[in-house]
Amino acid sequence: MLIFPPDLIAQKTAYRILGSDRDNGIIGAGFLQGTRKDRKTPIIFTYYGGLLLLRGEGIYRDWDGHEQPLTPGCFAQRLPGKPHVTYEITDGEWAECFIVCGREFYQSLAALGCVDETRPVLHPGLSLPLVTRFRELTEKIAVSVNEDLPQILVSIHHLLIDIHLLDRERRPDSSKREIANEACKILGENLAENLHLPEVASRFHLSYERFRKLFRELVGMPPGEYRIRCRINQAQALLSRKDLPVQEVARRLGYSDQFAFSKQFRQIAGLSPRQFRETV
Repeated sequence: MLIFPPDLIAQKTAYRILGSDRDNGIIGAGFLQGTRKDRKTPIIFTYYGGLLLLRGEGIYRDWDGHEQPLTPGCFAQRLPGKPHVTYEITDGEWAECFIVCGREFYQSLAALGCVDETRPVLHPGLSLPLVTRFRELTEKIAVSVNEDLPQILVSIHHLLIDIHLLDRERRPDSSKREIANEACKILGENLAENLHLPEVASRFHLSYERFRKLFRELVGMPPGEYRIRCRINQAQALLSRKDLPVQEVARRLGYSDQFAFSKQFRQIAGLSPRQFRETV
């Protein structure tokens, strides 16, 4: 694991507003450390933001309810107007650097194909030069005056392009990605049924060990854990219906009893099903 000098990733944030419209004129960068606030309720950015995870682990849930693991080297995008959730699953180990820019500036980059809206989590990896660019950008914004801000926007543009290029270089070939996508679809269906994972592997003419390794490489977790998380996501949707008893939710998702369901739900969600229901 790459170890950064403490002064390089020391906590610091800087923001400026170009013009009078905050959502379109915001410019920012910075470094954050420590325990991330537990934000499992979707939030919506009115501008663009992106964080590069330096340390710790988390989960990104996009606007369609799909979850992706966050590990060091992931770049999680907060697209304007798109509800999402980003939360830590480690305890106090979180460290990130981030950038933000205005909505219309982001939209112009998207129109030019400079950012990828279809992949909210990118994987540029971690390197000292990349993290140093975030630090240099933060320092520039901190001491900037209005006349400096257009040039800083150009720096943000270049940084975003390079993050997408790094992600593209590290991306596995398309055939492997197609297998992972199809496997995710299979694992996310018929959640009340017992699914024999070696049979899923055989659909792709792979041994289970090869399938498991490929799936973990591309998705960030083993196929069995992915299916459990899909089941818990569905449980959360069902629990939002106050008319369904917890026991009925467990039955619909194929659990042998309410105790087994509650135990697994707490492991993933951090709350019991009843406690979760009180929050929605």
